[in-house]
Amino acid sequence: MQAQTEIAAARPEPGAVMQIVAALALEVIGAQAAAVELAAGGHKHMLGTITSHRLDAPLVHDGKPIGTLIVYADQPQAFTAADSETLTLLAGAVAAHLAQASAQPTHQHVWDDALTGLGNRHAYQRRIAHEWARRGRDDGLLTLVLVDLDGAQGDGVRRTVAAVLQRWTRSIDGVYRIGEDQFALILPGADAQSARALTERIAERLVDAHPLAASVRFGVAQAGDEDPERLYAAAAAELHRLQRAA
Repeated sequence: MQAQTEIAAARPEPGAVMQIVAALALEVIGAQAAAVELAAGGHKHMLGTITSHRLDAPLVHDGKPIGTLIVYADQPQAFTAADSETLTLLAGAVAAHLAQASAQPTHQHVWDDALTGLGNRHAYQRRIAHEWARRGRDDGLLTLVLVDLDGAQGDGVRRTVAAVLQRWTRSIDGVYRIGEDQFALILPGADAQSARALTERIAERLVDAHPLAASVRFGVAQAGDEDPERLYAAAAAELHRLQRAA
């Protein structure tokens, strides 16, 4: 039931669906890592650190294999027959959703930014709504970071920033290009302090990765009692303060 509810909120974005499935596999099995591998397009999503001991369950839809759901443990014989049965049941419950998400013919145009390969503003809006709903159920942490480039010259700079953001965020985070020179990081389970520490690391890596002919600023806002629009406004307000102070 949890899988059905969360996936329904995330469709039709394949990355979000795969993330939910991997997270559920981690939760129900209690493994060190989980991965979803789809046969079509070679798509893969992983949470945790891969170890040498694994348990697989095939993802089958309409009698056809579409991929594999995998969990990993750091000890031999860590998985039981009950774990195998549970993983098989989960794979059966989510296979149809994964097949539907990965088969969306317009996904590349509707949800992806053509320049950077990141999710676009539409994908950002869907993901922030999903994470907001999840936070409401679990009473967890959620922080939004807006990344603004001032004076960026050329698409190469934007691609470099996108690559660094992807490299230095977690697999559970969402990275999006939501404007010409603006990016957004959705950080589930993170507070403002850890998000600011992340922005400091990213700023350092940007200096190392490319002699950016642009100023990079970060606006951080941790979710409270407001709605997603006010969370965005709070992060944008911090960006504006930094711009005025520059």
